[in-house]
Amino acid sequence: MSAAGPADPGNVKEDTAMAQPAISNTAQYQAPGAAFVSLQAFVSARFHAHPILQKYYGSAENYLAAYVRQYGAGEWLEALRGVQLDVEASIEVVSYYVEHANRGAEDIPRILGSLERQYDIAVPVEEGILTPEYWVPLVERLTH
Repeated sequence: MSAAGPADPGNVKEDTAMAQPAISNTAQYQAPGAAFVSLQAFVSARFHAHPILQKYYGSAENYLAAYVRQYGAGEWLEALRGVQLDVEASIEVVSYYVEHANRGAEDIPRILGSLERQYDIAVPVEEGILTPEYWVPLVERLTH
């Protein structure tokens, strides 16, 4: 095997760096200690870390709108893995689904359950939080 073959760690690092450009690396945007980070703060950190994004989009708000259209919330939710949400953070997460995914109050309990299973994001212990009725006022406020 040649020195430049797969056993050469330098070659592996080079391939990895090429396969994963810095802009798509979510690890650098994760909060230490699995703290809640809003979608806006998550995307804003990426925007401010890359001058090319600032030049192309002009503002963090424009980049946020484009980011949500192109990528959804998967990277953000992955960054939240293991977080214990409080009620305020739950409202922020649910607001994303209402505003950007056009989900109604009847969908929210299933979404929260899915976040617990898929991302290990813990929902707070709050009476009624896993019922559609709990979320009706928020959904009505965000959609009217």
